[in-house]
Amino acid sequence: MKNSIVSILCLLTLLIGICSCASTPKIKKSVIEEREERMSWEINSPTGTKIYVLGSVHVGNEETAKIDPLVMEAFLTADCRYGELSLTDILSMEQYIMQVVADTLVLDKEGKNVPVYYFLTEEETAFLINLCKIYLDEEYSEEVFITLSLLPPWYWNNMLDSIATEVAGYNSSLGVDMVLYSKAMENNLEVLGLDTVESQIDVLTFGSLEDQIALLKLNIENLQQDDWDKNINDTLNYYLANDKEGLTKVLTASDEITDLDQEYNDQFLVTLIDERNRLWADKFASMLQEENKTYFVFAGAAHWLYSPTVFELLEQDGLLKWK
Repeated sequence: MKNSIVSILCLLTLLIGICSCASTPKIKKSVIEEREERMSWEINSPTGTKIYVLGSVHVGNEETAKIDPLVMEAFLTADCRYGELSLTDILSMEQYIMQVVADTLVLDKEGKNVPVYYFLTEEETAFLINLCKIYLDEEYSEEVFITLSLLPPWYWNNMLDSIATEVAGYNSSLGVDMVLYSKAMENNLEVLGLDTVESQIDVLTFGSLEDQIALLKLNIENLQQDDWDKNINDTLNYYLANDKEGLTKVLTASDEITDLDQEYNDQFLVTLIDERNRLWADKFASMLQEENKTYFVFAGAAHWLYSPTVFELLEQDGLLKWK
C-alpha cells in the first residue's frame, strides 16, 4: 500500500512537471548588440522587428552635429521613430514651460512676486547680475534683470545650465536630438515620444522650493570654480570618442549633488532615470512584439548607460539577451 502511494505521488509529480512545461512555453528573447557607430545599439526580435537605439547628448558642437551616414539612413528609413519627446511636444515645449513658470512663481503672503535674490547673498546676486551682463551683452539692463529675478528658482537653475553650456562653447541646436528633430521636420517625418511633457516638466521642476534654492546656490558656487566646465567637457569628449566606459564614469560621478540632502539626490535620480527607464522598457517590450517593423529610438546616453538601464530592465524581464 505504501509503495502504491509513493508511486502515485511520483506519477503526479511527473505529470505536473509535464503540464507545467506544456502550459508555459519558453519565451524567445530578443538579441541586442553594439554597433560600430557612435553610442548605438541594435535589437533584433524573433518576430522580425528591429530597434535601432542611439544614445544622444542634448547639447553639442559641430562635431556632435555630424551624424554617421548609416545612423541617418536608419533614422530616415525606419517605420517608426521615437525621441524622448514627440516632435509635436518639442515644438510646443516653450509654451508648456511658460505656463509652468506662471504656475510656480514664488509669491509672498500678500500675493506679490518674490524675486530670486531675496533668497541669495549679495555676492551670489552680484554673480547672477554679472553673468546676465556677459550673456545678454547689449540687451542687458537693470530692468531686464529685475524681470528675470521674478522667475522661479527651478527656472534659474535650468537657465544657468543653458548659459554655462553656451559659454563653454556648446549649443542645444547642435545636440544630437535637435539635429534629428530638424531632419524629421525637413523630411515631414513623425517622431513619437517615449516621455510625456509632464514627465519632462517633473524633471525640470524637481524638488521643493527649499531644494531648488539650495541647488541654485550650489550651481552659483560651482560656476565660480576654475574647473566649472570640466564635467560638460568630459561628457562631450567621451561621447565623441564613443567611450561608453568613460562616459558612464562621468555620469556615475555626477549622481551625488554635494551639500544637498541625500534623500533629495536619490529621489531626483529616481525621477530622472529609474521611473522613466521603467516606462521606456515597457514601450520597448510592446515594440518587440510587433512583426517585421523597424524602429529608431534616440534619447540621452544616460538611459542606456546608467544602471538600471533600459537594456538591463528588459534583461530582468526575460525579454533581452546580449549577442
